[in-house]
Amino acid sequence: MKLPLRILPYFEVRHEPWTVELGAEQPSGGRRLAESEREEFTEMLKVAVVGVSHWHSAMHIPALQLAGAQITAVMDANEVVRERVARESEARPFADLDALLAADRPDLVVAMGRPTEVLALAQSVIQAGIPMVVEKPLGLSAEQVQPLVAESRRQNLFVTMPLVNRYSELWNRLDLLESEGRFGERLHAHFRVVNGSADRYRVMGVEWMLDPSQSGGGPLRNLGIHAFDAFLQFTGGAPAHVRSALFSYAPSSPKIECFASVTVESDSGALATIEAGYSLAAMSGSDTEWRVATTNAYLVDRNNTMRVATLDDGVDETISIPNVRSRYDEFIADVLRRVSDGLPPRISLDDYLQATRLVDAAYAAGRRVHVGA
Repeated sequence: MKLPLRILPYFEVRHEPWTVELGAEQPSGGRRLAESEREEFTEMLKVAVVGVSHWHSAMHIPALQLAGAQITAVMDANEVVRERVARESEARPFADLDALLAADRPDLVVAMGRPTEVLALAQSVIQAGIPMVVEKPLGLSAEQVQPLVAESRRQNLFVTMPLVNRYSELWNRLDLLESEGRFGERLHAHFRVVNGSADRYRVMGVEWMLDPSQSGGGPLRNLGIHAFDAFLQFTGGAPAHVRSALFSYAPSSPKIECFASVTVESDSGALATIEAGYSLAAMSGSDTEWRVATTNAYLVDRNNTMRVATLDDGVDETISIPNVRSRYDEFIADVLRRVSDGLPPRISLDDYLQATRLVDAAYAAGRRVHVGA
């Protein structure tokens, strides 16, 4: 019988799991699949989870268990954490990826870690030809990601990123409007994700998150990647360009921005403002909002509600939607189905590469403001 996981981020820090990167930790909004549903896509799938001391284990491992997946192996350099997680998930513990892959080749790898470390892990998994979920940030720049994209394309290999806002109800509503011929022309969008103080990373024992030489940057790279991906999704993948970028730096974490504001223009004519920060006055929680406008529709995804206004019929309604945490459950379940059925990922590594290029462009073009200077 599987025990409920008690994931403790790095070195046995004893507190409740920290903020989901796109919102506050909340009880799962998903449902446990019926036995017959699990058998459709998970019975023969063996999953290895690599980097289990990463805080996103608190989302991915429960999501795998919720979907009925078989976690056969876990890996981490931290012996205490890997042994505990292995025991709680009834999996074999490994300290080395090569040993894990040699001992029992999995059907899917979920890889997490520092950006540079997970880059090397991803290279090994792709070279082994094993489908993979890889956490962001992956590497420190788009230049580092490009070879992985090329190799995964060459192998036609399933590699995906948990850009979980792709599973927002907002996209379903937009697809419905488009299918009904009521979408209109794309006008503008605003994507904001501001999480709790960067001090939480010190408490968690992961101060490398505050060093851009190891993390690749601050909240724009860590959180804003979701927003850039959302804009590309909104515009149908049309080429986009950073037009301005402002970065605010606080004395408490001077090497990374505490807040970033970026304007982006698409070749389709749509505009967007993207905001990302570690400036919420709390150690957990999030201020997150996805807002898009067309000539006929205005949609706002905020917390557990979504406003939908349409001009042609005069409707303006606010509906309840699943919480952000449940999107991790939906993402993992979708990945398992697609791997089992031999389907391509909903979110490709190339999608991540395109969004990362915009992140890189914003950092290169941005003006830096130091608070109190």
